[in-house]
Amino acid sequence: YPRDLERDRKLATTRGVDCLFVPEASVMYPGGAGASEPLARIVAGPVADTLEGAARPGHFTGVLTVVAKLFHIVGPDVAVFGRKDFQQAILVKRLVQDLDFPLTIDVAPTVRELDGLALSSRNTYLSPDERRSALALSRTLRMLEQTWRGGEADPAKLQRIGMESLRVPGVTPEYCALIDENLEPVKRLTAHTVAVVAARVGTTRLIDNVVLGEGIGADPRVAP
Repeated sequence: YPRDLERDRKLATTRGVDCLFVPEASVMYPGGAGASEPLARIVAGPVADTLEGAARPGHFTGVLTVVAKLFHIVGPDVAVFGRKDFQQAILVKRLVQDLDFPLTIDVAPTVRELDGLALSSRNTYLSPDERRSALALSRTLRMLEQTWRGGEADPAKLQRIGMESLRVPGVTPEYCALIDENLEPVKRLTAHTVAVVAARVGTTRLIDNVVLGEGIGADPRVAP
């Protein structure tokens, strides 16, 4: 992921943040990159092996382990995770619930640019042409929402529509899935169903999602 600590500091300051926790990698991972795997790790259940977990094996073991370390070190009352990384947010909520961490997880809405593209640090990797192609993700989610509102309740049909919508020049679809709030595939679409998509735009991998009953029109927008 691209890192721009100075930009992050400025953004945090404009939001009234009083303190930043910015540890060196050696603090979170003693022994450095060549060290052996930690003896204790957080290994999630089968739902962590689907979607993003299938595309990136072992990814959520690393995520949940470092998040657990962060919670132990900082001791927060509330932690905010973005809904754009829906699977990650749900797994972190389960981590807190299952291991009795004394904090609340707040899943914040996805923030989008004015044309609908979900904000992501990875967007900085996109060329101008790729940036335009990347709109296929939000456009697909809008189409899925509208198709559901038009009366379609079959998730298999919506999945096929979504994959076809993602197949545009410059975009390589990876998945389109219709899941519930527990990350399980749904048998019938409802207002609570979450449509999740992933695709490569050029060499950059992007993800996005929408709750069908809310629509991406409900997400906050910001100027680039």
